[in-house]
Amino acid sequence: MPDANEQAAAAAPPAPTDDAAPGPTLEQTFAAEDRDRAWASGHERELRDRLSALPSAPVTIAGLECRTTQCRITITARDDAAIGAYTGLLEEPAGLHGWAEMMILEGVTVLPGGERQTRIYARFARPQADDNAPK
Repeated sequence: MPDANEQAAAAAPPAPTDDAAPGPTLEQTFAAEDRDRAWASGHERELRDRLSALPSAPVTIAGLECRTTQCRITITARDDAAIGAYTGLLEEPAGLHGWAEMMILEGVTVLPGGERQTRIYARFARPQADDNAPK
């Protein structure tokens, strides 16, 4: 007769397998999205206003671009602590909190001169057109 350990092992579900293909990267998803000129321009303007109102002495905004449902902000800083502090500011109401639906950070890259760089993707909910609406 099997002991308690053998019975538990026999009853345990099989270990999960990771057979799914890797999904697209944040950059690939961003690049694949069309640009809605009116929406993107308005969000870029609002982002510039919000970012310029934040204390940013140790951080430089190296790029800012919006598409249809998301914006990408590229920042550089002298060290990881400065990136972390700035990211914390973005999570406050004066930053992106309450405006963007979510904020996703890429890993930090060390540039040749030792500066750090990362990209932050802000995603926004947009109302979907009702396919059943009268035409």
